[in-house]
Amino acid sequence: MIPSYVETLVRDKELFLTEKQIELLFSVSAATIERIIKSERKKVFGRGKTTTKPGTLLKHHIPIHIFTKWNERTPGFGEIDLVAHCGPTAKGDFAYTLDFIDLDTNWNECVAIMGKGQYATHEALKTIRRRLPFSLLGIDSDNGEEFINWHLYRWCKTEEINFSRGREYHKNDQAHVEEKNWSVVRRYTCYKRYDTAEQVALLNKLYEQLRLYFNFFQATLKLERKVRINGKVRKVYPKAKTPYQRVLEHKDIPEGNKQALKEQYQTLNPAKLLREIQEITDQLLAD
Repeated sequence: MIPSYVETLVRDKELFLTEKQIELLFSVSAATIERIIKSERKKVFGRGKTTTKPGTLLKHHIPIHIFTKWNERTPGFGEIDLVAHCGPTAKGDFAYTLDFIDLDTNWNECVAIMGKGQYATHEALKTIRRRLPFSLLGIDSDNGEEFINWHLYRWCKTEEINFSRGREYHKNDQAHVEEKNWSVVRRYTCYKRYDTAEQVALLNKLYEQLRLYFNFFQATLKLERKVRINGKVRKVYPKAKTPYQRVLEHKDIPEGNKQALKEQYQTLNPAKLLREIQEITDQLLAD
């Protein structure tokens, strides 16, 4: 991502670099970067509580999805999960974050809601659907009652959205979204309790900036295949790309959607986004 960052930040006069400095930035290794910024990394504090209550109805209607049976080369199939912002106690009403990750492009969307009622969860999912640069084709959830209910089941059937679930007590069935629960949600909201309408509004304001920063400016690796060599399994990864770059490269996404993203990309500044993210995060943690 360094070439993309340098181009954008120099364009917006966030950085003033000599040709030699640019040359050094382009040649630095990942190991050197890690060593330089190690002391700047913040330690994560606290532990969260689980608030998932199994939904006992409809399980025979919603198939179990294991090891990604969907066609991952088609954008629109994703995993969803709710992250609780209950702090040290799960008593009373508090905020949740509905987290979505597309399995093909790694496009990520988050929406905060108060409580985890069926209606609120459904409305958050519809908001995520509107924001996606491609059609929502399928969702895979855990067995929580906020997902396993007639309200969401009927909507998916009506909208022709594939609906599946993971196995009970097997978090790795939703490994992709579980990773985003940490790297996107917990990293910026921590394990503090948020239980007011004002805090939910701040969370959604934060996610409006995070979606731009992560989808347009954060490259991720995506496993291409596994190769067995002398009894050992080696994972092969192609070059890391941002969700934005994967969307532009995909032949199944309409050109009009891609053009809209290109125009939006030209208006974005990662340094400015980070400052706005930090400002909102400070407000959340100060409350």
